[in-house]
Amino acid sequence: MKFWLEGEKLRGGFALTRVGGGKKPWWLLVKMNDEGADPRRDPVITQPRSVVSGKTIQELAAQRERPPERPSPGGARGGAGAAGG
Repeated sequence: MKFWLEGEKLRGGFALTRVGGGKKPWWLLVKMNDEGADPRRDPVITQPRSVVSGKTIQELAAQRERPPERPSPGGARGGAGAAGG
């Protein structure tokens, strides 16, 4: 599959290719040779923070390893709440 991106970090043509077969194929994303191509550019190093959250890959991975925070039954104050139902 070929497509064009106009993002803050990635721009230009890309090709997404399914590699391998069987039960666990994987996908390879390849930058096409166009005006946005620069082999010296490495956005993982030069722009490590997410455009959406501002977090690094390491911060997102650490967050994923922790169980999600759940609100207390009584709401934000943590007081006694109404009976669940």
